[in-house]
Amino acid sequence: MTTIRDIASVAGVNPSTVSKALRGSSDINPETAENIRNIAAGLGYNMEKLRKATPDTKTIGVVFPELGSQYYCGIFDSFRFSMKKEGYRVITMLTDFDSVEEQESSIRYLTACRVSGILYLTESIFHPERIKPLFEKSPAKAVMITMMSGIDFCDVISVNHSLGVRIAINHLYKLGHRRIAFIGEENTVIRQIAFHESMSEFGIALEPRNIIVNKSRFEECGYLAMKELLEQPPEERPTACFAAYDDIAYGAIKALDEAGLTVPEDMSIIGVDNKKISHYMHVPLSSIDTPVEEVGSAAAKFLLRRIKGDNSPLQTILFSPKLCLRSSTAPVAVSVEE
Repeated sequence: MTTIRDIASVAGVNPSTVSKALRGSSDINPETAENIRNIAAGLGYNMEKLRKATPDTKTIGVVFPELGSQYYCGIFDSFRFSMKKEGYRVITMLTDFDSVEEQESSIRYLTACRVSGILYLTESIFHPERIKPLFEKSPAKAVMITMMSGIDFCDVISVNHSLGVRIAINHLYKLGHRRIAFIGEENTVIRQIAFHESMSEFGIALEPRNIIVNKSRFEECGYLAMKELLEQPPEERPTACFAAYDDIAYGAIKALDEAGLTVPEDMSIIGVDNKKISHYMHVPLSSIDTPVEEVGSAAAKFLLRRIKGDNSPLQTILFSPKLCLRSSTAPVAVSVEE
């Protein structure tokens, strides 16, 4: 029978370090703990016994890219509220859109903290086999919010971002717009790809000068991008603009205001996320409403069910956004389009 001393000898560490690693103590480096667990499993140590002995910590780990935008913050707040009602506290790891390695490190850390469950939201696209071992070796239950396919180790929640973009472009197309700009930033790649696909679907020509992707974010991103678009001759400018999220749209509208132009008479603007403040802007913003509260609530429901021992088949659910019309979009002015 493999003992802790056997594992310590192979790992080159003290028995006390092995004990901490196997108990999920946060006193040691997560990578070291993971390595010790792998050695223990390789030596035939009874990991299943260890898993069953792991107490319910009433703590949930969350791995998110950030909490600065409405999309992430809305999901997080809804999830945390649902978990709090059930008596759970939440540990949050923010990866700042860093590499997959950083995300993996966050998962290892939460596992070492002996959390009962992990909610993992990632915008990265990579092969699921890369992170599958992390969850299979962890006693924590997991739910992912992702657009990746082929995940067979936990429940998955997806938001149909592509449909949301298509709804927005369809709306602008029906209003007569054919010169449509895209404003985004480095972390809105999924929506940018969907924009290209939707424009192609509707037979609308893509002009590279009307695709603006900034290193800046939020209102500054929209403000600077619209300034760039307005450098074009008036007769060549876009008649409509799709902003990758509402904050970008706010900055774009400010740039139009400073140029003496009006929304939607001179240019229609539509955003994504349907922030509450969009209704109260001096030009209320049309936006794609992403059901963030429902997503967060569903994630909590999935995770709680698994923590309580539900071993039913894994599920994947897809949430669809909808169009919220306000005053910032209108039919293209004939004089402008001509």
